[in-house]
Amino acid sequence: MHLTARGTTGPVALCEGGAVTFASNTGGTTLAGTTITGPLRCEGNTPAPETAGITVRGPRHGQCR
Repeated sequence: MHLTARGTTGPVALCEGGAVTFASNTGGTTLAGTTITGPLRCEGNTPAPETAGITVRGPRHGQCR
């Protein structure tokens, strides 16, 4: 499964995912307590996504490093 959240203007919360991309979102993105089984990509988000307490089994890119 690949999840992409792009251009949202409100809060985005993710519980679990395979490959995940967050790009050009405003209003906040929270990934706390999440397990990502693939790569995690984050770019151009305001503010940068909150990634404390998550498990990422693939590589992290951009704001999610």
